[in-house]
Amino acid sequence: MPVLYVNGDSHSAGAEAVNDHAFIMDRDPSVQYENRWAPDPENLKYCYGKVLADLLGYDIVNQSRSAGSNDRIIRVTNEYLENNRPDIVVIGWSTWEREEWFAEGEWWQINASGVGHDWPEEIKQKYKEYVINLNWETKAIDAHNKIVALHYKLLDLKIPHLFFNTCSTFNYYRTLRQIDWGDNYIRPYDKWSYQSYLDDLGFSKSKWNHFRADGHKKWAEFLLPYIKVLL
Repeated sequence: MPVLYVNGDSHSAGAEAVNDHAFIMDRDPSVQYENRWAPDPENLKYCYGKVLADLLGYDIVNQSRSAGSNDRIIRVTNEYLENNRPDIVVIGWSTWEREEWFAEGEWWQINASGVGHDWPEEIKQKYKEYVINLNWETKAIDAHNKIVALHYKLLDLKIPHLFFNTCSTFNYYRTLRQIDWGDNYIRPYDKWSYQSYLDDLGFSKSKWNHFRADGHKKWAEFLLPYIKVLL
């Protein structure tokens, strides 16, 4: 069966779609340490990716992670592509300031929201410098360049792909050099995103700003015509 590959952050992981869980450890605190950041399996059943896969009649591989960075999305996607060729790739990009750092044998997802209680001490120390030196325009341009590189790689591999911004947008940054994405990126340089689209339609959200199952269904229906153009 054809495969739809999805990657992104909490919005693509279906966080809080039908319950108040973002991670599997929210449901089961005893889950094995290395798997604790996986999405809640019940929410995955209702995320836009699963709805879209069902509409297409495809299997789905969803490697999204709540609080995930664009660095993680690109790393994990490239790792997947080493041994797999999905029929289409859909990625919802995270906020531009996020990074991932490696420490104690694990990748840690970093954002501007504050120090994680379980971070290693070396990460906590490095985080202080990160916050002091954070420049949103620099981070946006860096993210843009990395996304462009993945886009060209997927073009070379002849893998159809569709990108969109979940909440951060590129329209604020005048020094960013725009490219022609063709049909592969929905309104990349507009002040428009997954969140703004569903907000304008009045879909409800959780206290952590995640849309529920009805919002995911609507987004999948919105994406479907774009997908069909690429297939």
